[in-house]
Amino acid sequence: IPQIVLDIKFEHWEKIVAKRAKAIANGGLVQEEDDFVPATVRYSDGTTNSTAKTKLRLKGDQLDHLLGEKWSFRVKTRNKDHVWGMRRFSLQKAETRDFQLTPMMLALTESLGIVSPRYFFANLVINGKKIGIMAVEEHPAKELLEASGRKESVIIRFSEKYYWYALSKNIAETDDFKPFKDYRFAPID
Repeated sequence: IPQIVLDIKFEHWEKIVAKRAKAIANGGLVQEEDDFVPATVRYSDGTTNSTAKTKLRLKGDQLDHLLGEKWSFRVKTRNKDHVWGMRRFSLQKAETRDFQLTPMMLALTESLGIVSPRYFFANLVINGKKIGIMAVEEHPAKELLEASGRKESVIIRFSEKYYWYALSKNIAETDDFKPFKDYRFAPID
């Protein structure tokens, strides 16, 4: 299993810790532009070791991404660096993606010729502390298309903004009418 090591300066780590504490106190994580902190990523596939300059922040809307020792992170490389061919990816507990269900589903979609993000497991170490096995999930970007053998193009997604708005305002849905959980009501980004 590959290894990924995050080296984060003390003051930047303290910013992440404070953001996590605020999210737990508020019942959820609210992303802000200045959440990213600089970090260095060292990674290995067992035969070669590489380093990349990155910036990262906490990831996830709900607290399952922040509880315990394994916190979820969104990582973006800086300059022209990449990590295993990716410029943007997430590190998260396997249970936030239903353990083995996500890699199985992605293997199926890939076998059907559907563009699928790279998804695998790696041992995570943060500032010398062994965190354990985490899921590495590629964030949609042009590198995803390239790795899938596709030409650079537009990537779209269904927006979750109405779902999160309804959740924040405690807007109830009925068994017969669930517009905020139905992709057919979601605008496309």
